[in-house]
Amino acid sequence: MVDEIRSIAGPKGFDIRTTRLTIRARIWPGGRAGLGSPLDVDLVLAPHYKVSQLSAREVASSGGRFELEDVRVGPITPKEGATGYSLSELAPDGSDGVEILYILTGPHDGEYGLVQAIKSRPFRYELVLRRRRRTP
Repeated sequence: MVDEIRSIAGPKGFDIRTTRLTIRARIWPGGRAGLGSPLDVDLVLAPHYKVSQLSAREVASSGGRFELEDVRVGPITPKEGATGYSLSELAPDGSDGVEILYILTGPHDGEYGLVQAIKSRPFRYELVLRRRRRTP
């Protein structure tokens, strides 16, 4: 039910959430980045999750963990039956030869890396992401 309420802000509702998050596992057959031709496996999240830049207050109170251009994605509904996402889907472990990329399309376009997966509140996960490189 929570996921249905959150979807009201998405493209099938009020259309105020315009950023899409794709979590990409890039598998390198050579065992590390750059060796061979990679295989990409994507998980595209529903486009109704809020994406916003962290405030100066959040950055200052993070003890150096966050930076000014980091973004927060969420709240994301935890997995319950057929809806939501598990923490292992949102923050997969990148083993040798697997690179995890967070790709945002919309106002915050670019490739990001995971800084922190926040799971301290009920009925929600949040991801804090940091831009990996500038994209046009």
